[in-house]
Amino acid sequence: MIGQKLKISFEDAGSLELKNIENAEPGSIAVLLFKNLSSDEEQQYFCEGFSEDLISALSRFKKLVVVAGNASFSYRENLKTTKEIGQELGVRYIVDGSVRKLGQKLRINSSLVSVNRKTTVWSNKFDATIDEIFDIQDKLIETIVSTVAGRVEADGIRQLTNSRPEKLATYDLVLKGLEFHRRNEVTIDNTKKAFELFGKAGEIDPSYARAHAWKACSMANLSAWEPDTFGKNWIDDCFASLTRTLELDPDDPEGHRNMGVIKLMKGEYDSAKYHHQRATELCPSDPFIIARYAGF
Repeated sequence: MIGQKLKISFEDAGSLELKNIENAEPGSIAVLLFKNLSSDEEQQYFCEGFSEDLISALSRFKKLVVVAGNASFSYRENLKTTKEIGQELGVRYIVDGSVRKLGQKLRINSSLVSVNRKTTVWSNKFDATIDEIFDIQDKLIETIVSTVAGRVEADGIRQLTNSRPEKLATYDLVLKGLEFHRRNEVTIDNTKKAFELFGKAGEIDPSYARAHAWKACSMANLSAWEPDTFGKNWIDDCFASLTRTLELDPDDPEGHRNMGVIKLMKGEYDSAKYHHQRATELCPSDPFIIARYAGF
């Protein structure tokens, strides 16, 4: 169970039967980092963002147990077989793929592999433009969930997918921002760059909820680095961004998670508990959201 959530190594000491715990649950799945086949190495941020979005969407489905990206992405340079990776992560299915991006054109290959049977359940190739990226995500999500967990109605698929921006340039900016956000604890420059990109995304498309949610998160991180950056009212600015997030998309899990943090800092404990709980309900397999709720 721990191996599904944390990036750890271990030595097999033999099987051990534990009450009420299985090694690989029927709906357990890991998404490996999609490979960047573009000649431009800077497109790696797009592959990571696309892969993270798949994990986030799949984590919303209650019948699936989804391994966190920090565990499954650790195999990016690994030469182990899919079966070996699946066994180490304790899952029954592996999603693998690649992205080739050239300007506005995309080619995305993806496959679903059964770890136990060592066979490819399905594979597909998508040739599209950047404007169709969300349609591709929807098709992948629907196929994966319906194959692993059973038939899913159209309403269910809509609940699993993220809200779409009106302008695709905004999505690209958010993915670039997330690339720096993942390294925000390393240097303050990463945090500043993430905040800049999220802010720019929100300016280009004020209706994109994710941009406002991540702007608030990076603002809090930047305030931790430099408390005087935004003055004493930075918490109110974060609150305003998150309020806007939830007005645009009441089911945005990151919006609820961050709102829970802000409410806790304001001393509004009942409201903080609600938002943490709501984020967990929306993304029951997201380990970071679960950890935040547990910490509360």
